[in-house]
Amino acid sequence: MRFKSVFFSCAILFITHAHAVHDFVFVNDQKTGTYLFFKTIHFLCEKKSIQAPWINESPVNNIPSSYNQSQFSSYIQKYLSDNRFIHVHFQRPNFDIIEEYLKDFDLKRIMIVRDIRDVACSSLQFHVIEGEYKNPDAIVKLEKMSIDDKLTFVITDLLNLNNKREKELRWFKDPEVLKIRFEDLVGTFGGGNDKAQRNTIKEIAKYLDIPLTREKLDYVCKNIYGNENNSFHSGTYRKGKIGQWKQQFSQEHKMIFKNLYGKYLIQLGYEKDSNW
Repeated sequence: MRFKSVFFSCAILFITHAHAVHDFVFVNDQKTGTYLFFKTIHFLCEKKSIQAPWINESPVNNIPSSYNQSQFSSYIQKYLSDNRFIHVHFQRPNFDIIEEYLKDFDLKRIMIVRDIRDVACSSLQFHVIEGEYKNPDAIVKLEKMSIDDKLTFVITDLLNLNNKREKELRWFKDPEVLKIRFEDLVGTFGGGNDKAQRNTIKEIAKYLDIPLTREKLDYVCKNIYGNENNSFHSGTYRKGKIGQWKQQFSQEHKMIFKNLYGKYLIQLGYEKDSNW
């Protein structure tokens, strides 16, 4: 019986091999559930991500920084043919150029959004406390700051790099983009609910033409949350919980946040007004 169970689980994962899944680009802000989405896609159809190449930007992971449009297109086509999907963060300095270049491909578009207040808390932990923020001048100042002051720094200096909030909102308003909420994908383990999680996974599968049985849906829901799966592990994953900001925001943080990002919370559907 145990052998049958293992075999059945494997069959659920590999059933999409014979089915062509639509190519797509996934765009989001940092700390909005990148890892959660990657795991979801991995368990749905085994596609892996590849970062869009850098165009006149600082090179990362040995990727050249001077791709022209022809080189960019060749790069994208190569990885699409290798069962990959394209991933881009909104804060990329040349996001608009990348977006324009990607129009040459028949790509569906998916984005994930998260309450920006929780993004701030997650960014505080990852970029500031754990030292992933690499600006030398800022690091010296941050070392002397209290936790409250560090959170203020995140809100005022990191949450809108390269005007990413406007880019996020533009995509959110596009009717052809599939919008996913982090809060709907985490399930009960992350403070959400299982019904919303199942519906969101169904929506992703339908949008990408991925066959989805009830058994496969059960498997995906059971395995996407957390960081215990060594075969699919993330070094950037933290807690993935909803509502962390309620424990970390002071009244001053709320006031600063409302002034800078209140309209985005409302337009993204996280608040009805500024009375929070």
